[in-house]
Amino acid sequence: MNVLFHKLEGQRGPVLMKKTFILFLILFLAGVLSAQLFGSEFLATYGFLNEYHLQSFAAAKIQKVDLFWNVLWERGKLFLFLTILLLTPARRAVPSITGGLLSATAGLYGTACVMLFGIRGVGLFFCSLLPQWIFYFLAGFFLFRLQRPVLNNTGKEKVSYVFSVLLILILIVVGCIVEVTFGMGFLQWCLRGI
Repeated sequence: MNVLFHKLEGQRGPVLMKKTFILFLILFLAGVLSAQLFGSEFLATYGFLNEYHLQSFAAAKIQKVDLFWNVLWERGKLFLFLTILLLTPARRAVPSITGGLLSATAGLYGTACVMLFGIRGVGLFFCSLLPQWIFYFLAGFFLFRLQRPVLNNTGKEKVSYVFSVLLILILIVVGCIVEVTFGMGFLQWCLRGI
């Protein structure tokens, strides 16, 4: 599994991790600030936490097969886009940019949930992410750790690369299945409680 778990050279690792953590923290706080600037009335009226949409979703009967294909299509496009970006010269910046965007989005969404629903918004925030995002996070982590294939690698390294890619694909599909089966029911249950 050398292809999947390569080490950073030299002593740059801890310094790079600290800088990345600070960047993610700043972007998370930027997401919190942007939610505050929008205001709860704007987010409740025009945002993704519109009360009408949440009540409709909580009461909806969901066709799981159709939803699975839709979720797989949406998540697959994202991971395919990230994979293509990882094959470009900007490869080193892609994990930081992706993590930064996710941090800012989490700050915006988490703050909006708390602004609109009080302390119950924390529960809504985590209900909308768990358990499927555990699998998506692992797939993204392994994708970012995957080394670019080299044509003159040995047969063992090529097999390791193929198994690493298969692991990532399996994690994405399992994440989609969990999102459709458990995640949607869990989120609907949480929304009925709010």
